[in-house]
Amino acid sequence: GVLADLDKIKTVAAETGENGNYFVAEALSIFTWQIMTDLWGNIPYSEALQGGNGIVSPKFDNSEDIYTDLMARMNALLEVNLNDAQVAEEYDFIYAGNLAKWVEFANSLKLKLMLRISETPGYNNAQTLAFVEANDFLTTSAKIDGSVWSDGQEGKRHPMREFEAGGASYFSTNVIACKNFIDYLNNNNDPRIDRLFKIADAKVGYRGAFFGDFDSKEKSDGSTSDDQVKYCTVRFDGDMDLMIMSDWEVNFYISEVYARAGRHDEAKAYYEQGVKSSLAQHGISDFSIVENGYAAWKDGSTEEEIKQIGMQKWVANANYQHIES
Repeated sequence: GVLADLDKIKTVAAETGENGNYFVAEALSIFTWQIMTDLWGNIPYSEALQGGNGIVSPKFDNSEDIYTDLMARMNALLEVNLNDAQVAEEYDFIYAGNLAKWVEFANSLKLKLMLRISETPGYNNAQTLAFVEANDFLTTSAKIDGSVWSDGQEGKRHPMREFEAGGASYFSTNVIACKNFIDYLNNNNDPRIDRLFKIADAKVGYRGAFFGDFDSKEKSDGSTSDDQVKYCTVRFDGDMDLMIMSDWEVNFYISEVYARAGRHDEAKAYYEQGVKSSLAQHGISDFSIVENGYAAWKDGSTEEEIKQIGMQKWVANANYQHIES
Protein backbone atom coordinates (compact mmCIF):
# COMPACT_ATOMS: atom_id res chain seq x y z
CA GLY A 1 0.00 0.00 0.00
CA VAL A 2 2.75 2.46 0.91
CA LEU A 3 4.68 1.74 -2.28
CA ALA A 4 1.56 2.02 -4.45
CA ASP A 5 0.69 5.38 -2.89
CA LEU A 6 4.23 6.69 -3.37
CA ASP A 7 4.20 5.46 -6.96
CA LYS A 8 0.99 7.38 -7.61
CA ILE A 9 2.41 10.54 -6.05
CA LYS A 10 5.52 10.26 -8.23
CA THR A 11 3.43 9.80 -11.38
CA VAL A 12 1.19 12.80 -10.67
CA ALA A 13 4.12 14.96 -9.55
CA ALA A 14 6.08 14.16 -12.72
CA GLU A 15 3.08 15.06 -14.87
CA THR A 16 2.56 18.39 -13.10
CA GLY A 17 6.21 19.29 -12.62
CA GLU A 18 5.99 19.26 -8.83
CA ASN A 19 9.59 18.34 -8.14
CA GLY A 20 9.25 18.74 -4.37
CA ASN A 21 6.53 16.12 -4.07
CA TYR A 22 8.40 13.86 -6.48
CA PHE A 23 11.61 14.15 -4.46
CA VAL A 24 9.96 13.22 -1.16
CA ALA A 25 7.93 10.35 -2.65
CA GLU A 26 10.94 8.84 -4.43
CA ALA A 27 13.14 9.15 -1.32
CA LEU A 28 10.53 7.34 0.78
CA SER A 29 10.02 4.75 -1.94
CA ILE A 30 13.75 3.92 -2.08
CA PHE A 31 13.76 3.80 1.73
CA THR A 32 10.87 1.31 1.75
CA TRP A 33 12.33 -0.95 -0.94
CA GLN A 34 15.65 -1.02 0.89
CA ILE A 35 13.99 -2.20 4.10
CA MET A 36 12.00 -4.85 2.24
CA THR A 37 14.96 -6.41 0.46
CA ASP A 38 16.98 -6.26 3.69
CA LEU A 39 14.21 -8.22 5.41
CA TRP A 40 13.35 -10.75 2.74
CA GLY A 41 16.28 -10.81 0.32
CA ASN A 42 15.01 -11.62 -3.17
CA ILE A 43 11.63 -9.96 -3.73
CA PRO A 44 9.43 -8.81 -6.63
CA TYR A 45 10.85 -5.47 -7.71
CA SER A 46 11.27 -4.74 -11.43
CA GLU A 47 7.79 -6.10 -12.21
CA ALA A 48 6.15 -5.07 -8.93
CA LEU A 49 3.25 -2.60 -8.61
CA GLN A 50 2.08 -3.39 -12.15
CA GLY A 51 -1.14 -5.23 -11.43
CA GLY A 52 -2.96 -2.61 -13.47
CA ASN A 53 -0.86 -3.63 -16.47
CA GLY A 54 -1.74 -7.30 -16.05
CA ILE A 55 1.41 -8.40 -14.19
CA VAL A 56 -0.18 -10.28 -11.31
CA SER A 57 2.71 -12.70 -10.69
CA PRO A 58 5.82 -10.49 -10.78
CA LYS A 59 9.18 -12.19 -10.95
CA PHE A 60 11.54 -12.15 -7.97
CA ASP A 61 14.71 -10.07 -8.39
CA ASN A 62 18.04 -10.71 -6.68
CA SER A 63 18.71 -8.49 -3.69
CA GLU A 64 22.08 -7.48 -5.18
CA ASP A 65 20.37 -6.29 -8.37
CA ILE A 66 17.78 -4.41 -6.35
CA TYR A 67 20.49 -2.61 -4.40
CA THR A 68 22.25 -1.67 -7.65
CA ASP A 69 19.05 -0.19 -9.02
CA LEU A 70 18.20 1.59 -5.76
CA MET A 71 21.61 3.24 -5.83
CA ALA A 72 21.04 4.36 -9.43
CA ARG A 73 17.66 5.78 -8.42
CA MET A 74 19.29 7.47 -5.43
CA ASN A 75 21.91 9.15 -7.62
CA ALA A 76 19.23 10.30 -10.07
CA LEU A 77 17.13 11.66 -7.22
CA LEU A 78 19.97 13.78 -5.90
CA GLU A 79 20.20 15.40 -9.36
CA VAL A 80 16.56 16.58 -9.30
CA ASN A 81 16.27 20.35 -9.62
CA LEU A 82 14.65 21.67 -6.47
CA ASN A 83 14.94 25.36 -7.34
CA ASP A 84 11.51 26.90 -6.63
CA ALA A 85 10.20 23.44 -5.61
CA GLN A 86 8.00 23.13 -2.56
CA VAL A 87 6.03 20.66 -0.50
CA ALA A 88 2.87 21.67 1.35
CA GLU A 89 3.63 21.92 5.06
CA GLU A 90 0.25 20.51 6.09
CA TYR A 91 0.88 17.23 4.26
CA ASP A 92 4.46 16.68 5.41
CA PHE A 93 4.35 15.15 8.89
CA ILE A 94 8.10 14.59 8.94
CA TYR A 95 9.82 17.84 7.92
CA ALA A 96 6.86 20.24 7.50
CA GLY A 97 7.73 21.05 3.89
CA ASN A 98 11.40 21.81 4.51
CA LEU A 99 13.05 20.46 1.36
CA ALA A 100 16.55 21.22 2.64
CA LYS A 101 15.86 18.67 5.38
CA TRP A 102 14.63 16.19 2.77
CA VAL A 103 17.89 16.58 0.83
CA GLU A 104 19.76 15.76 4.04
CA PHE A 105 17.48 12.74 4.45
CA ALA A 106 18.27 11.60 0.90
CA ASN A 107 22.01 11.98 1.50
CA SER A 108 21.65 9.98 4.71
CA LEU A 109 19.69 7.30 2.88
CA LYS A 110 22.39 7.03 0.21
CA LEU A 111 24.98 6.65 2.96
CA LYS A 112 22.88 3.86 4.48
CA LEU A 113 22.73 2.08 1.11
CA MET A 114 26.50 2.44 0.68
CA LEU A 115 27.26 1.01 4.12
CA ARG A 116 24.85 -1.90 3.75
CA ILE A 117 27.31 -3.46 1.29
CA SER A 118 30.35 -2.72 3.48
CA GLU A 119 31.20 -6.42 3.90
CA THR A 120 31.01 -7.20 0.18
CA PRO A 121 33.65 -6.98 -2.57
CA GLY A 122 31.76 -4.05 -4.10
CA TYR A 123 32.36 -1.73 -1.15
CA ASN A 124 34.82 1.16 -1.45
CA ASN A 125 35.35 3.02 1.82
CA ALA A 126 37.39 5.76 0.13
CA GLN A 127 34.38 6.61 -2.06
CA THR A 128 32.06 6.47 0.94
CA LEU A 129 34.38 8.72 2.92
CA ALA A 130 34.52 11.22 0.04
CA PHE A 131 30.72 11.25 -0.04
CA VAL A 132 30.57 11.85 3.71
CA GLU A 133 32.98 14.76 3.55
CA ALA A 134 31.26 16.39 0.56
CA ASN A 135 27.66 16.38 1.79
CA ASP A 136 25.33 17.39 4.61
CA PHE A 137 23.38 14.76 6.54
CA LEU A 138 20.37 14.90 8.76
CA THR A 139 20.93 16.33 12.22
CA THR A 140 17.24 16.22 13.12
CA SER A 141 15.64 12.80 13.07
CA ALA A 142 13.20 12.07 10.27
CA LYS A 143 10.21 11.15 12.40
CA ILE A 144 6.51 11.63 12.90
CA ASP A 145 6.23 13.63 16.08
CA GLY A 146 4.37 11.99 18.93
CA SER A 147 2.02 14.97 19.22
CA VAL A 148 0.04 13.83 16.16
CA TRP A 149 -1.35 10.69 17.80
CA SER A 150 -4.79 10.45 19.41
CA ASP A 151 -3.99 7.76 21.93
CA GLY A 152 -7.57 7.06 22.99
CA GLN A 153 -8.87 6.70 19.44
CA GLU A 154 -8.65 3.42 17.58
CA GLY A 155 -6.63 3.72 14.40
CA LYS A 156 -5.09 7.02 15.47
CA ARG A 157 -2.54 5.71 17.96
CA HIS A 158 1.18 5.17 17.45
CA PRO A 159 1.41 1.79 15.65
CA MET A 160 2.97 0.02 18.64
CA ARG A 161 0.38 1.55 20.97
CA GLU A 162 -2.30 0.40 18.56
CA PHE A 163 -0.82 -3.08 18.79
CA GLU A 164 -0.81 -2.86 22.57
CA ALA A 165 -4.11 -1.11 23.27
CA GLY A 166 -6.06 -2.36 20.28
CA GLY A 167 -6.79 -5.81 21.67
CA ALA A 168 -3.62 -7.74 20.85
CA SER A 169 -3.97 -10.22 23.71
CA TYR A 170 -0.46 -11.63 23.20
CA PHE A 171 1.33 -8.25 23.45
CA SER A 172 2.37 -8.73 27.07
CA THR A 173 3.96 -12.13 26.36
CA ASN A 174 5.39 -11.42 22.92
CA VAL A 175 6.74 -7.86 23.10
CA ILE A 176 8.83 -8.27 26.23
CA ALA A 177 12.41 -7.78 27.34
CA CYS A 178 15.11 -10.09 26.03
CA LYS A 179 17.54 -11.47 28.60
CA ASN A 180 20.60 -10.62 26.48
CA PHE A 181 19.50 -7.01 26.18
CA ILE A 182 18.26 -6.52 29.75
CA ASP A 183 21.47 -7.99 31.18
CA TYR A 184 23.61 -5.79 28.96
CA LEU A 185 21.82 -2.62 30.06
CA ASN A 186 21.50 -3.62 33.70
CA ASN A 187 25.08 -4.81 34.15
CA ASN A 188 26.37 -1.56 32.63
CA ASN A 189 24.02 0.74 34.57
CA ASP A 190 22.68 2.21 31.34
CA PRO A 191 20.08 4.88 32.28
CA ARG A 192 17.94 4.05 29.25
CA ILE A 193 16.78 0.79 30.85
CA ASP A 194 13.92 2.33 32.81
CA ARG A 195 12.87 4.44 29.83
CA LEU A 196 12.58 1.30 27.72
CA PHE A 197 11.12 -1.25 30.15
CA LYS A 198 8.78 -1.63 33.09
CA ILE A 199 10.21 -3.63 35.99
CA ALA A 200 8.87 -7.19 36.09
CA ASP A 201 8.09 -6.99 39.81
CA ALA A 202 9.64 -5.41 42.89
CA LYS A 203 11.31 -8.64 44.02
CA VAL A 204 13.21 -9.54 40.86
CA GLY A 205 13.68 -6.09 39.33
CA TYR A 206 14.71 -6.29 35.69
CA ARG A 207 14.29 -9.72 34.15
CA GLY A 208 14.37 -10.65 30.46
CA ALA A 209 13.16 -13.80 28.75
CA PHE A 210 15.29 -16.11 26.65
CA PHE A 211 15.65 -14.68 23.17
CA GLY A 212 12.84 -15.82 20.87
CA ASP A 213 11.27 -18.07 23.50
CA PHE A 214 8.49 -16.00 25.03
CA ASP A 215 6.36 -19.07 25.86
CA SER A 216 9.07 -20.91 27.78
CA LYS A 217 8.08 -22.25 31.21
CA GLU A 218 11.66 -22.01 32.41
CA LYS A 219 12.78 -18.89 34.21
CA SER A 220 15.68 -17.24 32.43
CA ASP A 221 17.56 -16.85 35.71
CA GLY A 222 17.79 -20.65 36.04
CA SER A 223 15.41 -21.11 38.96
CA THR A 224 12.54 -23.59 39.16
CA SER A 225 10.20 -23.76 36.19
CA ASP A 226 7.22 -21.52 36.70
CA ASP A 227 4.57 -20.58 34.16
CA GLN A 228 3.71 -17.52 36.26
CA VAL A 229 7.13 -15.91 35.90
CA LYS A 230 7.07 -12.20 35.10
CA TYR A 231 9.34 -10.46 32.62
CA CYS A 232 9.90 -6.79 31.91
CA THR A 233 7.39 -5.34 29.49
CA VAL A 234 8.17 -2.61 27.00
CA ARG A 235 7.24 1.05 27.41
CA PHE A 236 5.40 2.53 24.45
CA ASP A 237 4.04 5.89 25.51
CA GLY A 238 1.03 7.43 23.85
CA ASP A 239 3.04 10.41 22.60
CA MET A 240 6.02 8.39 21.39
CA ASP A 241 7.74 9.55 18.19
CA LEU A 242 7.64 7.24 15.18
CA MET A 243 11.17 7.12 13.83
CA ILE A 244 11.87 6.86 10.09
CA MET A 245 15.61 7.62 10.17
CA SER A 246 17.23 8.81 13.38
CA ASP A 247 20.03 11.29 13.99
CA TRP A 248 21.85 8.68 16.10
CA GLU A 249 21.63 6.17 13.25
CA VAL A 250 23.29 8.59 10.84
CA ASN A 251 25.97 9.59 13.36
CA PHE A 252 26.82 5.92 13.83
CA TYR A 253 27.02 5.43 10.04
CA ILE A 254 29.46 8.34 9.70
CA SER A 255 31.45 7.07 12.68
CA GLU A 256 31.80 3.68 10.99
CA VAL A 257 33.09 5.24 7.77
CA TYR A 258 35.80 7.07 9.72
CA ALA A 259 36.60 3.92 11.74
CA ARG A 260 37.12 1.98 8.50
CA ALA A 261 39.45 4.75 7.36
CA GLY A 262 41.49 4.54 10.57
CA ARG A 263 40.56 8.10 11.53
CA HIS A 264 39.94 7.54 15.22
CA ASP A 265 39.23 11.11 16.30
CA GLU A 266 36.40 11.63 13.79
CA ALA A 267 35.04 8.14 14.49
CA LYS A 268 35.00 8.94 18.20
CA ALA A 269 33.29 12.31 17.73
CA TYR A 270 30.41 10.94 15.65
CA TYR A 271 30.07 7.86 17.86
CA GLU A 272 29.72 10.05 20.95
CA GLN A 273 27.19 12.25 19.22
CA GLY A 274 25.21 9.14 18.30
CA VAL A 275 25.04 7.95 21.91
CA LYS A 276 24.18 11.42 23.17
CA SER A 277 21.41 11.75 20.57
CA SER A 278 19.93 8.48 21.79
CA LEU A 279 20.08 9.58 25.42
CA ALA A 280 18.47 12.92 24.52
CA GLN A 281 15.64 11.12 22.72
CA HIS A 282 14.85 9.47 26.05
CA GLY A 283 15.01 12.80 27.87
CA ILE A 284 18.33 11.94 29.55
CA SER A 285 20.78 14.83 29.92
CA ASP A 286 23.41 12.91 31.91
CA PHE A 287 25.98 11.80 29.32
CA SER A 288 28.39 10.19 31.78
CA ILE A 289 28.11 6.70 30.26
CA VAL A 290 29.73 7.96 27.06
CA GLU A 291 32.05 10.48 28.71
CA ASN A 292 33.59 8.20 31.34
CA GLY A 293 31.34 5.15 31.64
CA TYR A 294 30.91 1.83 29.92
CA ALA A 295 30.09 3.41 26.54
CA ALA A 296 33.22 5.57 26.45
CA TRP A 297 35.05 5.32 23.13
CA LYS A 298 38.22 3.23 22.95
CA ASP A 299 40.60 3.44 20.00
CA GLY A 300 41.24 -0.01 18.62
CA SER A 301 41.31 -2.10 15.47
CA THR A 302 38.73 -1.47 12.77
CA GLU A 303 36.67 -4.45 13.92
CA GLU A 304 36.87 -3.41 17.57
CA GLU A 305 35.68 0.08 16.76
CA ILE A 306 32.87 -1.18 14.54
CA LYS A 307 31.75 -3.45 17.38
CA GLN A 308 31.60 -0.48 19.77
CA ILE A 309 29.44 1.38 17.27
CA GLY A 310 27.27 -1.67 16.66
CA MET A 311 26.58 -2.29 20.35
CA GLN A 312 25.46 1.28 20.93
CA LYS A 313 23.39 1.24 17.75
CA TRP A 314 21.69 -1.88 19.18
CA VAL A 315 20.78 -0.02 22.36
CA ALA A 316 19.74 3.21 20.63
CA ASN A 317 17.41 1.45 18.19
CA ALA A 318 15.36 -0.26 20.90
CA ASN A 319 11.66 0.69 20.81
CA TYR A 320 12.27 3.07 17.89
CA GLN A 321 13.92 1.19 15.03
CA HIS A 322 13.46 -2.51 15.78
CA ILE A 323 14.18 -3.51 12.17
CA GLU A 324 17.53 -1.73 12.13
CA SER A 325 18.71 -3.90 15.01
